[in-house]
Amino acid sequence: MKRESLLNLKTCREIVTGMDIARGKRSAPTMFQKMRRIVSQGTGEFTPHVNEATLAVEMDKERRRFGRRYQKVERAAAKILGFRRKLAATHEKNRRIMDLRIDLQRQYWENTRPAGLKAPCLAGAVTEAEGRRIKVRRLRYGGRS
Repeated sequence: MKRESLLNLKTCREIVTGMDIARGKRSAPTMFQKMRRIVSQGTGEFTPHVNEATLAVEMDKERRRFGRRYQKVERAAAKILGFRRKLAATHEKNRRIMDLRIDLQRQYWENTRPAGLKAPCLAGAVTEAEGRRIKVRRLRYGGRS
């Protein structure tokens, strides 16, 4: 009996992709590939001749280009260092101002409180009752500088 189902249906093993076709196809090498093969085989048919003057110009251009890149990196590092110094100076200024404020508040409360009242606890201050300090974390800025 003759099969009447879909005869043109292909399974996944019968489907050929474009990559499979390209792999199986042995195309002729391009001129560049031929020259590479000839040079790598070392035949006397083709030997590279380098123009030393042209090569010196290209190498000098590459040295200057590298120098410019290195200068850009150095300028960027100097900017970052400047920003870090500015941030560290601001942080130190703010820390000193806060220490001054705490001292001024402590002096105010010591001078104005009646004999029986206890002064409010200020950050970093040691009260008579507690006998311990509040831990304050100090931040460092500046990285490796």
